[in-house]
Amino acid sequence: MKKFFFGLLDWIYKKKCYFCRQSKESVKMCSKCYDSLEFLSYGKRLAIDGVSVYVAGVYEKNLQKLIRGLKYHNQRDLAFYQAKFMYEYWQNITDNAVFEVIPVPFTKLVNQSDVSTTCNLLPKNFADFQETHSTQNL
Repeated sequence: MKKFFFGLLDWIYKKKCYFCRQSKESVKMCSKCYDSLEFLSYGKRLAIDGVSVYVAGVYEKNLQKLIRGLKYHNQRDLAFYQAKFMYEYWQNITDNAVFEVIPVPFTKLVNQSDVSTTCNLLPKNFADFQETHSTQNL
C-alpha cells in the first residue's frame, strides 16, 4: 500500500533533476546531466604505501554538485549516480581484480548515525552494480 501511495505521489509530483531542474524523466539526475560528467584518463594516479589510488573524474560542475549534494545536502538518491559513475570508470581499469571502496566520514560536526548511513550508501550502491556484497562495518 505504501509503495502504491509513493508511486501515486511520484506520478502527480514528478521529481526534478537536482542539476538542471527539469522534470522530463522524473529522476534525481537526468540522462543529459549524467552524460555531462567527464571521466579522467584511465589509470593509476598515485600510490600510497604501495596501494594504487584512482581518480574517476574532475571535481567540477555536475560531479562537484553530485558529491556535495550527497555529502552536505542529504540527497541520498544521488549515491546511486555517483556509484554508477565510479563503476563505469572501474570497468575500464585493467588491474581491477582486487579493490576496495572505502567510505570516509565527512565531518565530525554531523550526527554520527547520519554520517555512517550516508558513508555506507556509496559502497552499497557500487556493490549493487557489481552484483556482489559490500562490507558495511570496516
